[in-house]
Amino acid sequence: MNIVRCISFGLVCLFIFLTTSCGTTGGKQVETVIYDMHRRVTKLDKGFDGINTTFADLSVKLQENEQAMKSLQSVIEENQVKISQLSKDLNELKTTLYRHLNLSVGGVSATSPISGTPREAMGNVEILPPSSAQAPPIQTPPTVPSTPPKTAIPTPSVSTTQPQTIAEPPTEQATATIDPKDDYNEAQKLFANEKYEEALTRFDRHIKNFPTQESTPNAIFWKAKCLMNLNKHQEAVQEFDVLKSNYPNHQKIPTALQNQAVAYSRLGQNDKAIQILKELIDKYPLSAAAEQARSDLEKLQNLSNR
Repeated sequence: MNIVRCISFGLVCLFIFLTTSCGTTGGKQVETVIYDMHRRVTKLDKGFDGINTTFADLSVKLQENEQAMKSLQSVIEENQVKISQLSKDLNELKTTLYRHLNLSVGGVSATSPISGTPREAMGNVEILPPSSAQAPPIQTPPTVPSTPPKTAIPTPSVSTTQPQTIAEPPTEQATATIDPKDDYNEAQKLFANEKYEEALTRFDRHIKNFPTQESTPNAIFWKAKCLMNLNKHQEAVQEFDVLKSNYPNHQKIPTALQNQAVAYSRLGQNDKAIQILKELIDKYPLSAAAEQARSDLEKLQNLSNR
């Protein structure tokens, strides 16, 4: 732009010089040519201004599209976990149904071929909420029965399996060959298959090995979810705090707040759970997590008023 203006200024100076020094017909022609060039340069200058404005608008739209893509990626990731869990629940229900009807599943009899006794059920008939990003609703404590049920004393069994060797952490050279995306996806598969101990180890290793990757805040979130499924609620609360502190604007913050409130509730700290739920509803009123938070908040407040 500055170059165009310099050219325009030079043409004006040349025009003034030729006007004062030339009075002939040739000078008039030169004057006309210079004036026409000056007009064209001015038009180009205005055109460049329009191009700059258009480029700025495109840059803003590109940034908005990138943000939308990240949000969609997060939603897709959560839906994949939900689909995997629903598929697992469906298989368990199918196995249970076949067992009750004394049918076979995939050619395998529902009763043991040796003793004829029914095999152990693969899962309960009742479908529990899927273990996904959305935490299950806060449950009110059940009434205590008048007489405690009798419990059978389990007989100790001697394990014949060989103890597993502890895997050594990967060296720096091995870490350099690991693809961050593949490493994160493997941890996600373990979580979807309810192998929470292994998933916890993989997510923790991913966070340490790839601290600057785009998947790191997601790994922190799912690490906390693993801890919740392992009933390590205090540690889960701390991991959610790490996510909120290091990535305050991340798209998983609303869901993290809702999960953290559930963890506090299971620790018996209902006052903190209520505080977190109010923060979630206040800051993210239109989020899906806020809808569940309103229901949980009502349950906790009713408990507090008893």
